[in-house]
Amino acid sequence: MQDCVVELYYIKSEEIENHTIFYPREQSISSNDNFDAIVIFNHPDNQLEDRVEDTFRCGIEIESCQKLQEKALNNILEKDKLLKENKFKILKAVLNGENFLISLFNSDEHEVVPLIYKSPYILTEIKYAGFNLNPLERGRDGLSAFYFCISLSDAQYLNILYNFVANTC
Repeated sequence: MQDCVVELYYIKSEEIENHTIFYPREQSISSNDNFDAIVIFNHPDNQLEDRVEDTFRCGIEIESCQKLQEKALNNILEKDKLLKENKFKILKAVLNGENFLISLFNSDEHEVVPLIYKSPYILTEIKYAGFNLNPLERGRDGLSAFYFCISLSDAQYLNILYNFVANTC
């Protein structure tokens, strides 16, 4: 992502006050280049007795995001011996899904859920890769991961999700 355009929007009072575009270095630009874009939104927030704290948020195009998510998840799965064995099946199940857990429960790969949730490291890494691991989040059809794990014959999935929610609140 070194050859990308960075767009910085300074937003004040819900309006764009300033917009700046940063291009890659000149030696890396050819006339045919079509650059990916990173968009950064700067919101100054008034907090704590007239102090201003800047808040930055960024966004990238969905295609770039999906490629980066796939690469990150691939690297995470490589680090665990048991998850590594099912890496390709897990990637296939979750990459095109809307919700990480729901996608796993709707596939034959739901047996990896205990492996993922037993390790705080793996949970954190998957979360930082941009995947939603909250079992309370609803999918497109309005149903959460709890709904899908209830239909499984093994109650351990329900216990794992319940413990996760109970201990993270």
